[in-house]
Amino acid sequence: MSEFLSDLIFQRSLKEKLQFEGAFAPILATLVGLTAPSGIQGWFILGAAIGLVFIAFLRWLTFTGRFANEKLFIEQTVRPTELFAIIGVVQILKTGAEQLVPLSSFNIVQLTAAVSVIGSVLFILFIELVFGTYRLGWGAHFYLRYRDAIEKTGDIDSADDVIQSNLSLRELVETTVFVILGRCCLETAYYALKDAIPDKGRDKYIEELAEFVDSVQEEKTGGRNLGMAGTFITGSVIVLPMFLAVGWGLSLIFSTLGSMLLVLVVMRLTKHIVGYSYIAFGTLRFDQFITTNLRSVGLLSSYTLIVYLLFFYTV
Repeated sequence: MSEFLSDLIFQRSLKEKLQFEGAFAPILATLVGLTAPSGIQGWFILGAAIGLVFIAFLRWLTFTGRFANEKLFIEQTVRPTELFAIIGVVQILKTGAEQLVPLSSFNIVQLTAAVSVIGSVLFILFIELVFGTYRLGWGAHFYLRYRDAIEKTGDIDSADDVIQSNLSLRELVETTVFVILGRCCLETAYYALKDAIPDKGRDKYIEELAEFVDSVQEEKTGGRNLGMAGTFITGSVIVLPMFLAVGWGLSLIFSTLGSMLLVLVVMRLTKHIVGYSYIAFGTLRFDQFITTNLRSVGLLSSYTLIVYLLFFYTV
């Protein structure tokens, strides 16, 4: 499969992607303009919405320009587009949460987190039921992650193989990590793709995914079955400490650990809504949305801090 998985799964031309962004940005900006609060924070929120429209407009101009390098410009504006869209969507979610304040004893941060969870579930259901691509897209992504992992481990694909291998301590640790990640990606890809592969419009890439599901099904029948619960627990052991560390680090500045963790949840769920929308319909790619290095920690921290200051910080 190609590195640009979104092109293979969603099969939208660059023109179609930019048309989506050109329509989405003004709609979101209009909703933000109608709901933005007063004061300096409101001006920054509105400025982000206008910035999103401006970037979408410039992207279209570079695409239609005779000598412009539209691919380079799109690459350079990935993070501003993502951040501005996150700010816009958080504004919509917070506005919905504010309507619930008189009816609840929870504060605005807690209500916004609850609305974000509900909004994310509704978004996933909408994408899957209407377009049928949510599970297919993520399943294909984790399938590629699984292939990358087994390329690094070779014939070693189980704990027994690791123990029996003649590796140095460093190689043993690295191999063990890749075996665990590979197995988690395999399980996630399998459960996402199972019953999600379409019968119509298949090409060689979709057929490859179907063959993968069939092969894993045979393997599970043979008894090797980590299961989705085991995958979730393993993934949580890897991901949750990073989330807690970021939330704790930011809370040292504002002395609000509980609220900061909820803001982190709001930002991460909103980032998911924005990210998948731009992957499925716009110019974002899976590899740009999911980063696995120090950059991901930096993005997570900076986005969370910005969302907190714009929406929940009070002097």
